[in-house]
Amino acid sequence: MRIKIMANVIPLQRFIAYMRVSTERQANENDSIDGQKQRIVAWAKANKIRITKFYVDAGNSAFKGSRPVFDAMLNDIEKRNVIVEGLIVYSFSRFSRNELTRMIAEERLQKFGVKLFSVTEQLPTDEDSAFLMKSIIGSVNEHQSRQNSRVVQDRLNETANKGYYTGGKTPIGYKSIAVDSNSQRVKKN
Repeated sequence: MRIKIMANVIPLQRFIAYMRVSTERQANENDSIDGQKQRIVAWAKANKIRITKFYVDAGNSAFKGSRPVFDAMLNDIEKRNVIVEGLIVYSFSRFSRNELTRMIAEERLQKFGVKLFSVTEQLPTDEDSAFLMKSIIGSVNEHQSRQNSRVVQDRLNETANKGYYTGGKTPIGYKSIAVDSNSQRVKKN
C-alpha cells in the first residue's frame, strides 16, 4: 500500500473522515468500510493528521439517495459541534457521485474553512487547478453512476420480463419461491 504525502496539508490539523458504501449488501457482506478506514487512517498518519470523528453511511447512494449521516456531518460542521480544518474521504466518489450535490456540500464546508481531501485522488496545490480537477473527477463519477444505474435497470427489467422476482419486500399475499434455473444463482418466482 502506497500512501501519498499531501503537500497542501499542514501537519497536526484536525480532520473528520467520511466513509460510505452504496448498498445494504455491501455494508453487510464485505469489508469496504473497513478498507476505507484503514486507508484513511494510514493517510492521516503519514500526513500527521488527527482524525477526531468518523462518519459512516452504510448502504446509502451518493447519487440520489438519502444519506442521513452525511447530512448530520454537514450539520455538525455548521453548528460547530465539530471544529476541524479538513474532511478526508477514501475517494471523491464516496463523498458524492452527483456533481451538483458535491458542489453545494463543498460550498457549505468552505464557509467554515473545511477543506475536502481524497486518499486516492491527489489534487494540485493551486486552487484553480484543484477546482478544475475536482470538477472533472466529479463529472466522471456522475457519468459512471448514471451508466451503472442504466445497466442495473436493464438487468432488472430483463429479469422481470422473464417472470422472475427482482427482489425487495414480497408484496402482502404473495410468497417468493425458488425455481430451477440454468444459472448458478437461485432465481425466484
